[in-house]
Amino acid sequence: MADSFDNGQIKPEIKLRTRSLLAAGNTDAAWHLLRQACRADNDDAETWFLFAGLSASLDRLDEVVEGCQRTVELEPRHVQAWYNLGLACFHLHRWEDAVSAYQAALDIEPDSPAVLGNLGATWLESGNPARALEYCNRAIELDPRSVAAINTLGIAYRELGKYVDALDAFERAVLIDPENTDARWNRALALLKTGDFQRGWKEFEWRWRFEKAMQRPTPYPAWRGLRPVNSLLVYMEQGLGDQIMFASCLPDLLATGSRAIVECEPRLVPLFERSFPGIRFHGGAWDERLAQCRSPIQCQIPMGSLPRIFRRDRKAFPLNAGYLIADAGLVSHWHNRLASLGDGMKIGISWRGGKDLRTRSRRSIPLTAWQAVLGTSPAVFINIQYGDQREEIEAAHRSGMEIRSIDGVDAMTDLDGFAALLMALDLVITVDNSTLHLAGALGVETWGLLPYDSDWRWEADATGTYWYPSVRLFNQPDSGDWTRVLESVSTQLAARTMKS
Repeated sequence: MADSFDNGQIKPEIKLRTRSLLAAGNTDAAWHLLRQACRADNDDAETWFLFAGLSASLDRLDEVVEGCQRTVELEPRHVQAWYNLGLACFHLHRWEDAVSAYQAALDIEPDSPAVLGNLGATWLESGNPARALEYCNRAIELDPRSVAAINTLGIAYRELGKYVDALDAFERAVLIDPENTDARWNRALALLKTGDFQRGWKEFEWRWRFEKAMQRPTPYPAWRGLRPVNSLLVYMEQGLGDQIMFASCLPDLLATGSRAIVECEPRLVPLFERSFPGIRFHGGAWDERLAQCRSPIQCQIPMGSLPRIFRRDRKAFPLNAGYLIADAGLVSHWHNRLASLGDGMKIGISWRGGKDLRTRSRRSIPLTAWQAVLGTSPAVFINIQYGDQREEIEAAHRSGMEIRSIDGVDAMTDLDGFAALLMALDLVITVDNSTLHLAGALGVETWGLLPYDSDWRWEADATGTYWYPSVRLFNQPDSGDWTRVLESVSTQLAARTMKS
């Protein structure tokens, strides 16, 4: 966003002092100097524009907005200021303001591929992938090698459920720029989504560049699965649901004859130790003490790379109903507790999922929208939603929906107890969250409710999943349409309860 300081109307002495401060690496002082210049000469568009540019280099987005807004007030056809204003508003998640700024830039330069592409990205982030397609296609017509626009086009196709078109777009982007991290990562997810596991898992390795925060250097050579080793470190990555899903590969790892130390989320240790007795588990990241253990580590592999070795195609997925084993005594305890709630099926429901706000808004279903399910079935519904849901449950009760909350287990802290509760249920109905993974890994009959643009691990247009044979999937027929999903669940539940 920052621009050159040449040919500005700013006073020469301030220009020289600003350049001197920047040359000395004192960017903050240069910014304050320009700030003073803006206050002293409030009607100089160039000073405001330079201030906005330097603010951008310091990631001071509110000041970028201020500087660009003042620039276009003084010079309405300053296209770069409109563009920078749109970019700053985009990063501030001010979608409407970003669209307005980019549209103003287009009014001045209607054939700007950069503005068209950014406008497409803004429409995508604001939840309108159809409009994103429109602007991205216009950008690509003007600049066929715009990897950013092609990548955004692919994401828009993906969110519209057009996975083949999405993959085609990502393939085009990678062909133009093979080192583009965004394009390579998106292609990996598209390949997995469409069932091309062999190519997909290979591309999945690009996650390390896409999510640099996940990178964790280790001093051991990588294990490729070609031979068994006596001491293998499998280090954890990603979230709770991912670790549960990737753990399905651990029996395959044991079958190679290798001996492993597996890192995992600490809450998973009791469950994993019971389920995979031939493996040593460590809750959290293993530290330098590893070098002092009796069997020095020979190789290492991240948990998410196990499928590249053991899940190369559909036939490599095991058909067993579940691979995690809950505590039998706790399961019996919960069977008795649930039986005391009365006759009828005992069904657990979970309605919220997703870490970030955008994902959460797509995956979650407000509890008050579950009337078609909770208000019509004779089953006993059990709250298995993690987190604080008291207000939602009270609102559901006021709407005539009956859902029971039971004490004795906290899904946030006691996963072993929670797993036993899930095993004691007759059915689990949940949105895409860690509960879906845990129930599926236990082999519990589970109905997973998915958004139209579901995650990469749920194969396109499938009603089941290779990861969890006990899981049945209910996909949104159109983006945002949970009504028909819940109506379908209600119909299937009526048939299911009649058989019980």
